[in-house]
Amino acid sequence: MYEFKYHRPATVRQAANLLVKNEDAKVIAGGHTLVPVMKQRLANPPHLVDLSHIEGLDEIEMKGRSLVIGATRQARRGRDFGRCRRGHSGAGRARRHDRRPRGAP
Repeated sequence: MYEFKYHRPATVRQAANLLVKNEDAKVIAGGHTLVPVMKQRLANPPHLVDLSHIEGLDEIEMKGRSLVIGATRQARRGRDFGRCRRGHSGAGRARRHDRRPRGAP
């Protein structure tokens, strides 16, 4: 692999600042194909910004009538939506947002 600088910000603000300062930075959060591509020397980003440990980016919640899914939320954890729906006073309205493809958990 080519040499790169690894950044692990603790907040969204820190991550945003890193991305502004380093135009060629790439974002990773797990489950990406970027690292294997880098190992094959097909990509050479000078900076990697890891979002996987920023608190709150993996949450799912109802805010008013909107469903908010965090940027690092894993698709296989989508089944946790029931907890969010039960805690919302407009539970009947929230159910229409739980539209998953057939076969999805």
